[in-house]
Amino acid sequence: MSTHTAKELKERGNQMFQMNRFEEALGYYDKAIIRDSNEASYFTNRALCFLRLKKWDRAMDDCRKAMELDPKNVKANYYYGKAQFHAHNYDEAIKILTRACDLSLAQKLAYGDEIAALVRHARREKFRIEEEKRCTQEIELQSYLNRLMDDDLQRRVNSLLESSNTNDNEADERLLMEEIDSLKNDVESKRDELNNIFAQVDDRRRNREVPDYLCGKISFEIMHDPVITPSGITYDRDSIKDHLHRVGHFDPITRAPLTVDQLIPNLAMKEVVDTFLQDNEIMAHNATSGAVSFAGEKCRSSGGADIRPLRSASVDVAAAAARRAPSSTIRTSSTNVSTNDVVFAVPTHPAPRTRPSIIRRTAVQKHKKPQAGAMPPPSLSKQAYMEKMGNEKAVELEELHRRNQMLENLLAALRASDGSSAMRHKLVEVPGCSLDMRTGRLRVLGDLVELADNRQHQTSTPEPTVSQKASRPPPVPVIEGK
Repeated sequence: MSTHTAKELKERGNQMFQMNRFEEALGYYDKAIIRDSNEASYFTNRALCFLRLKKWDRAMDDCRKAMELDPKNVKANYYYGKAQFHAHNYDEAIKILTRACDLSLAQKLAYGDEIAALVRHARREKFRIEEEKRCTQEIELQSYLNRLMDDDLQRRVNSLLESSNTNDNEADERLLMEEIDSLKNDVESKRDELNNIFAQVDDRRRNREVPDYLCGKISFEIMHDPVITPSGITYDRDSIKDHLHRVGHFDPITRAPLTVDQLIPNLAMKEVVDTFLQDNEIMAHNATSGAVSFAGEKCRSSGGADIRPLRSASVDVAAAAARRAPSSTIRTSSTNVSTNDVVFAVPTHPAPRTRPSIIRRTAVQKHKKPQAGAMPPPSLSKQAYMEKMGNEKAVELEELHRRNQMLENLLAALRASDGSSAMRHKLVEVPGCSLDMRTGRLRVLGDLVELADNRQHQTSTPEPTVSQKASRPPPVPVIEGK
C-alpha cells in the first residue's frame, strides 16, 4: 500500500495536470480524496480536470462537494458556474458566476476580468436563445396573420361569386372582376402594412442592442456616469465608489491601488452613452429607472421592452467626441484608452504650467519679478476650480501660488535692503527663506539663490596684500537692492 500523504498525491496530480495528462492527474486526485475527504482543494482540482475533459456533470458534482466543505471557495463557485455554462444551463451559470465574482472581490483575489467575462458570455448566450425563440414566435405569428388574410380574401371572393350566381341575372362580368380586384388590393395593402410593422420591430430591436463597452465591469449595467482609472479601465462611478467603500482601495481588475480622487470622468464614453440612449428612447427611459441591464441580457422595463445581446459597435466615437468639443476648448492632453472594440481619446485635466525654477541671481543681474502661476479663470470660484482640476492638480497649483508669494516677499525685502545687517534680518524673516552666512547662499523653499559680495560695487580700492587677505575675516555676502 502506498505511503504517500494526501498532500503529496495532490502535488503529483498537479504535475500531471501541468503536463496535460488529465487522466493520470485524476487518479492521483482520487487517491488524495480517499486519504482526506475534508479538503475542498482536492475536489476543485479534480473538477478542473473534468472540465478539461469536458465531463460537465462530474465537474459539477465535485464543485458541489467543495462548496459544501467551503461555501466561500471562489474556485468551487467559478468551476461550478463554468460547468453549468458549458452544459447550457445559463440561468444557473449566471447566478453562480455572479456569486463567484463577488467572492473574488471580497477576498481580493487576482482573477482580473476572467469571471466577469464569463458572466457576460453566459448572459449573451442566454439572451441569444431567448431571442431565437422570440424570432421564431414572431415569424409564426406573421405567417398566421397572412394566412388569415388569405382566407378572408377567399371567403369574400366566394361570397361575391355566390351572390352573382344566386341572383341568376346577367351581371356585368367586368364589374365583378373590378370588385374582386379591389378586394385583393385592399388585402395586399393590409399585408404590406403588417409586414412593415414587423420590420420596424426588428429594426428597433437591432438598434437596442447594448454594446459590451457601454456596460460596467462591476454591475454589468449600462454606465450612467463613466469614470476612468489610472489603469485605463472605465467603470460606472457609483459601482466603483461602492467597491472602494465596501471592498478596498484597489482596482477590481488590475488590483492597483486606487482612491476616489483618482477617478477621472470619461467624457468621450459619456457622450457615446448619451448618444446611444437618445437614439433608443425606450432604453433611455429604462436607464433613468435603473432597469437597463448588462449587454446581452434581456433588459426589462415596466412595459416589457427587450434589448438584444452584444454585436459589433456601430457608434462613431470620433464624431461623438467632436460634437462634444466646444469652439473655445482649453488645450488638453489625451490618453488612448482601449476597450473591447473601440479606442477612445479620453481627455485628461489641463496640464498646469511648468513649475518656474528660481533663477540664480547675482548683484550684476537685474531682479526680475517672476511670473505668477496659473490662476483660476475669473468665472470660476476656487472650490469649483479645484473640483474641475482634480485634487492633485489643485494641490500642485496651491504649492505654486505659495511659492510665487514667497518670491514676491523676497523681492520686496531685497528692494528695501541697503546692504546692511538689517537686510539680512529681513531675509531670514521671509517665510520659507534661510540664509547661510558662511557660504553666502540663500535658500527659498529648497532652491538656491546666489548672493553677491557688496564689495564688487564699492569704489575702487587698493588691492590688499597677501598678509592682509590672511588676517582679514571672510566677507559677509549681501544682495544689492534695486
